Amino acid sequence: MRRFLSAFASPRLTPFLVMPPVVAYIVTLIATSGRIVMLSQGFDVLLGGVTTTTTQLLATNRWADLYAAVLLAHVLARLVASSLREARTPDPSEADVERILARSGAYTVVVPAEGWIERACRAIPRSWHVADESGSRAIFWTGTNPLVRRAWRFALWLVFLGILLSMLTRQGTYVRLGDGEALTRPITAEIYRYDWRFPLEGARSELDGEVLGVVDGSVRPNLDEAGEMVPKGWLARPVTADVVLGEADSVAKTVAMWPPRVFGGRFVSIVELGLAPYVVVAKDGVPVSQQYKKVAIVPGMNDAAMVAPDGVPFRVELTLEPGAVPVPYAEFRARVIEGTSTVVESGTVSPFKDLPVGGYVLSVPDNRWWVGLSIVSDPGLWVCIVAGVLLLLALAARLWAFLEGSQRYEMVVADTEHGERLYIGANASLA
Repeated sequence: MRRFLSAFASPRLTPFLVMPPVVAYIVTLIATSGRIVMLSQGFDVLLGGVTTTTTQLLATNRWADLYAAVLLAHVLARLVASSLREARTPDPSEADVERILARSGAYTVVVPAEGWIERACRAIPRSWHVADESGSRAIFWTGTNPLVRRAWRFALWLVFLGILLSMLTRQGTYVRLGDGEALTRPITAEIYRYDWRFPLEGARSELDGEVLGVVDGSVRPNLDEAGEMVPKGWLARPVTADVVLGEADSVAKTVAMWPPRVFGGRFVSIVELGLAPYVVVAKDGVPVSQQYKKVAIVPGMNDAAMVAPDGVPFRVELTLEPGAVPVPYAEFRARVIEGTSTVVESGTVSPFKDLPVGGYVLSVPDNRWWVGLSIVSDPGLWVCIVAGVLLLLALAARLWAFLEGSQRYEMVVADTEHGERLYIGANASLA
């Protein structure tokens, strides 16, 4: 077992663990993408630029999970082995004259005084030392504990462990909710292995809690006077909404696209925004179909969408007219389509104007916003957060250890043609 652990922690094993899968992955990318993936496209590849991505592999392929776990274990084994070697008490037999002359940053040769080891202890404060039984060899060293200097590596490893756990355990649901809409138990939604990009086919789950809803009138997109989205900067909040998740009397929390809000250990964020026109189709003054249709119309980004009112033999293509804040008084150009592509009527619809279509009347008397909510349960993310804090502390400790500096002195008493001489070699860190 000891030999296996030693071999598993060997640096010679690293290329054999890393290179074959990397080469196979690059070949797969080229084969599946139909083109050569250049290095400049690396980030795009990792984040989803082609069909096979690292995120998708780790989220959906158990062989990729196993490989990542083995690689991570190998890295940890190397960290532990190297840390144990560095923390090991030096062996006085390591010190010899040839080593001092060849490897020391500075050295000197003096006549050894009586009790030279005790004198060296007083001359080198806050130091540790070891000496051989004969008293002719000694090694002195100063500085912080090696584990303090290496702690950041373990914290970084913990960050990668958190990422792997996230890939293995992260489950999300995605729900579209209109402004003022509430869902009550049972609340079911699709399950996603990693965000909403990789849905599990046919998998649905009931969300914990009695209610999931958006407080009426709380969806606040960042629009200018012309009614177009104006997010600014990396930390922009292009849309926020007050969300209730859990008990019916729970306090609403303001949710944005970033950063997510925490509801009982789950991360909730807005990932989509759109208009929900209230499409009413009436016949002889009696509504045949009336429903808020959540469509992918976002002012200044996507202005057209197709809706299919229930119970009528046609579809309607709505195109948002520019120039006004669309909620609640949006104006649309409407094209009424029968069959595959036959346009039977077109015109303008708004809260103030209806469109006759044969024996029907089409109107859009109201408009609301809807938001797409991502609700994620991710134990690995909590590990990453804790590891990130530990990494900052470990880096601060590493900086302190660097500024403190370290020194190592090797001392050997040797016979020369002039009698006994004490060879002293010194090595010091940069600080």
